Amino acid sequence: MRLSSAGTKARDPSDPKPTTPLRQIAGNVAMTSTMGTAWYRLAAVPWSFRPDRDRESHIINQAVVAAQLTGKKIHIRGTTTPFPVRTWAQQHHTMVVEKGRPYGAGPLECWPDLLEGEQRLFLGEHQSEKEVFVGVDFLRRSIWNQSAATLAPERVGPLTRELGRQHAKLAALDTLMGRAGMNGTPVTGPQMAWLLHRSSYLGFPAPAKRLTVEVDQWGAGDLADLLGEAAWAADPFATTLRVTGILGGKAITRHVAILTVGRMQQMDIPQADQPWMTLADSLGIPLEWSAHVTPRADKDVLAEIRLILGKISSQTNHYEVEHEMDAPSALTSSAGRSGANPPPFWHRKGSVRSPVNWDGSTRSWPPWTR
Repeated sequence: MRLSSAGTKARDPSDPKPTTPLRQIAGNVAMTSTMGTAWYRLAAVPWSFRPDRDRESHIINQAVVAAQLTGKKIHIRGTTTPFPVRTWAQQHHTMVVEKGRPYGAGPLECWPDLLEGEQRLFLGEHQSEKEVFVGVDFLRRSIWNQSAATLAPERVGPLTRELGRQHAKLAALDTLMGRAGMNGTPVTGPQMAWLLHRSSYLGFPAPAKRLTVEVDQWGAGDLADLLGEAAWAADPFATTLRVTGILGGKAITRHVAILTVGRMQQMDIPQADQPWMTLADSLGIPLEWSAHVTPRADKDVLAEIRLILGKISSQTNHYEVEHEMDAPSALTSSAGRSGANPPPFWHRKGSVRSPVNWDGSTRSWPPWTR
């Protein structure tokens, strides 16, 4: 793999064409031919054994940040990373040595065997840590830049100039995503590589070590090197997605079941219910989370709610006034859901009632609570 030194750029004309819509990556910005997305890694936030007021404060802080991103699509990716067993062992050994040094003491002869056994135990239990990444579409590429990305995807000059003109906007976005509730930091080279790897090699066992990719800019050839050995296929009417690829020199095939979550019953989070990702932690099976949401202005949402209520009122009058019949209970339920505590932020693509959260609760919208 040619991604070995900082600042390297792919220019080999023999590189295969990428199968991903991504064309280039610069720092934490992933570019397709039409859009630029800035990616951030959210800091870990404990959820269990915390008072409800702290949980609510965290949710509200996330909503405040999201409200500043009106009109921008937000991509949410939840994945896992192997527990850094080697790093833990090195730190544990250093701590033992440092604590015994003032007293002239050192580890016993059995210490290496004990430490090795602990590492094997960790590896055998498949320990992993949850990671949540958030991407924000902040740059819509011009027609000229779209043409340049399509015709000459390896050229980084236009990309550098394009991002240079957006430096102030990207800096403001970095500051916003770093606020309380998100506590996000721009992804590094290894984190971006891990995100792309886990998003392409769905269902594959995670490598024992994180990908060590330290680059400033990636071209189409670099992306093909990283993701080119993974392929997706689905037979007609199949219940799973077949993912094939090569990992560690071995050909691997996995069948991935994709669960699409729609609207559910009202949920009272955090008083009575738990966020979805927290509930999934207890399943003991590998899960990958993906969500795409667009914050909307409150005036647009309220206007749409009024429109929906007007339709429901007209249908109710059609039954009760014109035909002197009782209106179906579904109309009453729809009116209650539309008019009670309308959430002002989120729009779920494809939803019939777009002003409503995907889980129907004004306080449970952040699915990426860790």
